[in-house]
Amino acid sequence: MSVLAIAPSVDPVAPAAVLPEELLRLPDEGKLYELVDGQLVEKQMSDIAEFVANRLKTLIDVWGLPSGNGTALVESAYRCFAHAPGMVRRPDVSYISPARLATYTWGRGFFAIAPDLAVEVVSEHDEVLEQDRKISDYFRAGVKRVWVINPELQIVRIHRAPGDLSELVGDALLADDSILPGFKCPLPTIFAKPGVAPTPQ
Repeated sequence: MSVLAIAPSVDPVAPAAVLPEELLRLPDEGKLYELVDGQLVEKQMSDIAEFVANRLKTLIDVWGLPSGNGTALVESAYRCFAHAPGMVRRPDVSYISPARLATYTWGRGFFAIAPDLAVEVVSEHDEVLEQDRKISDYFRAGVKRVWVINPELQIVRIHRAPGDLSELVGDALLADDSILPGFKCPLPTIFAKPGVAPTPQ
């Protein structure tokens, strides 16, 4: 009887955990990473996703700056997750109300306060499981609202709380008075490509 010899399995060496302080010391390329479970996770945004994120920031700024309601941020780093103290997330767009900033202590490497609004703009490389985890992390950190914008399908999904979801399509109006009082924007304005006039879907 022959005996099949099976080599003992060898567990691969787990990569060393990266600390948030090490993320700060990375060169400029470090701006493209989040830190999840001690590992660097590269953010890969398509050109249209970047454009939509920057357009949304501009639209929020037009609403917020003249009225003193503040400004939107693009790709800013947040370390505000009590359930995962080493986690760093970079929502594509975020907004922090003046009320939340009133007692904030500036001069840190990352924002140590949760934004009121976190926006993720879907790119072709994004995975559904990771997207869902981000939404969960945001709400656990105290984010009031999460918008997920899909430029390819021209859909905006509004997450008001875990399990509380609505969807905007066509020429619907993106508005949320509890977070951005008075802000109103037709979806075609967000999705129109440069040099192309927005048209209702």
